[in-house]
Amino acid sequence: MKRWLANIHLILTLKCEESSRLVSAGFDRQLSWSEWLAMRLHVSICRSCRRFRRQVTMLQQAIRSRFESNAATEKLSTEGKQRILDGVRAKLR
Repeated sequence: MKRWLANIHLILTLKCEESSRLVSAGFDRQLSWSEWLAMRLHVSICRSCRRFRRQVTMLQQAIRSRFESNAATEKLSTEGKQRILDGVRAKLR
């Protein structure tokens, strides 16, 4: 019962700073139902947090597409691989 009340309190009193933290955390881990609901409700009524969520989403998509395009089109040369391997081995000595 106490945990349930804490979840309801979070949902009803979420501030912008906490909402921003949850928006960011939602890209790194799965939010609990109460975190997700609190964030979604807050974002639905707060223009600034809605804008922040859109910006973070666009940034994540841009980064993901950049890494995916690099992985598909760019291959490291044999010489490049050897230089990296030599550098790692030198650091381990």
